[in-house]
Amino acid sequence: MSEKRPVRPLPVGAYRWLHLGFVATFTVLLATGLLIQLPDWRARLVGGYAWWVSSIHEWSGFAMALLPVIALLRTPRQAIATFARRARRRNQMRMHAAHLVFTSVSAAVFTVTGFVLWFENWSLANLPKWVADLSPVVHFYEALLATLAIIVW
Repeated sequence: MSEKRPVRPLPVGAYRWLHLGFVATFTVLLATGLLIQLPDWRARLVGGYAWWVSSIHEWSGFAMALLPVIALLRTPRQAIATFARRARRRNQMRMHAAHLVFTSVSAAVFTVTGFVLWFENWSLANLPKWVADLSPVVHFYEALLATLAIIVW
């Protein structure tokens, strides 16, 4: 009979690197997203359309979506155990658990709507038109909500 060893949560250092990655990519996404949404600012700051602003935004979004995947691939049992342990802390850290769930749901919404926007031709050809029409609106308001949540939390 083999004895099951308890799964240790992610080391604090790994958790901090993951969090730092989210902070860095979110900051870049917020700055480039504002420049995309406010073309007058973009024209003043970078001199016109500047395709690289959109490109940086798209690749930063991809990096942000990739961070939890890397954590899951490197240490799957530890990452899942950490997520489950932190999400269950209702009495001690109710706000932390809410933050974790909100972050996870927001990341999923950003990833789906971001890919619909990034691959617009594919989306229009393979998804209902309302998905392509709704994605920019949902993406924008989710960004607004996430920014406000970060300011409040």
